[in-house]
Amino acid sequence: MFSFSVCMIAKNESKNIGKCIDSIMPLVKSFEGSEVIVADTGSTDDTIEIAKNKGAKVYEYKWTGNFAEARNYACSKAMNDYVLSVDCDEFLENFSQELADRFMKDVLANEGKIGMSTIVSTYVQNGEELRSRDKIGRFYDRRIYSFFGEVHENLRAVNEKDENSYFDLPISFDHVGYDTTELRKSKAERNKKLLLGELKENPGDPYVLFQLGKCCVAMEEYKEGTDYYEQVMEQKLNPNLSYIQDMMVSYGYGLMAQKRFADALCLEGVTDLFEENADFMFMLGLIYMNNALFDDAIAAFLKATKTTAYAVEGVNSYKAYYNIGVIEEVRGNILKAKDFYRKCDEYKPAKDRLKELDDNRLQKNFKK
Repeated sequence: MFSFSVCMIAKNESKNIGKCIDSIMPLVKSFEGSEVIVADTGSTDDTIEIAKNKGAKVYEYKWTGNFAEARNYACSKAMNDYVLSVDCDEFLENFSQELADRFMKDVLANEGKIGMSTIVSTYVQNGEELRSRDKIGRFYDRRIYSFFGEVHENLRAVNEKDENSYFDLPISFDHVGYDTTELRKSKAERNKKLLLGELKENPGDPYVLFQLGKCCVAMEEYKEGTDYYEQVMEQKLNPNLSYIQDMMVSYGYGLMAQKRFADALCLEGVTDLFEENADFMFMLGLIYMNNALFDDAIAAFLKATKTTAYAVEGVNSYKAYYNIGVIEEVRGNILKAKDFYRKCDEYKPAKDRLKELDDNRLQKNFKK
């Protein structure tokens, strides 16, 4: 019989925990013996009461400042060895019985591997609403894997001689934890303090350095962030690792935020390692644009549109086409520009440019 335990940690999550449990419970109830476990780390609101009323088993846990320890405690209270780790501000999307059947089939076909959930985050950046999709290891066999790391904890094999192996779960979660700039910055500031402590214990750890870089970028401390990334890049690492892919994209944006456009061209030298990542190719296109290398920019954007792996929605479609349209408009190729703007469908900046170009044409004809 297949069964699993959903495990989460919580503190003052009354706003989200009910919705989270409601979203995941249909999947849980699809498999007899499955359950929801909540480790509460000191809530002063009605988080515990809500969780219990929604059918979760709740255990009180004294917070130590270590996220991995808290997750592992929650896992220790589970009655199943298969564990799905979920955050309170994540809500399962599009449940169906077909999804439940695929979930079980994929898990059983990939025993001994970590299941990667898709986490969809919506946030506002520079006045534009963005949606990003990240693959994060969340499903595992606790006999083989455990969480490590004080903050931005990740699953690793308990036996250090074993290597992690992964597969994609057919489930995705809507994440609301970083929906405002202020919230992202405050969480980044908190995490940075914890990560600096972890770095003292593990000097040079590439994953900790990467997470420090991400925190700094989120806090708009771009110089410090790219410095941390460069410490990672000095080490010999697998470019296929998801966090390395993420880091290279963030590094490029960090350099551009510092207006180090010429320096950012260094990423041209690793294109062959990351050319199947649409986010990387889109970012490289922006670097080329900022260096007035317009033909190279167009080539990079077009490459992005032919790439299926992406995190931020639009980088392999309407955002790439829009930037090509901008380049062609600047060059005076108005018909080409309009063709690319039309490829953007309902993307507002493209629709605005089309309207302005059409209005300008009408004004010129009227003057004639």
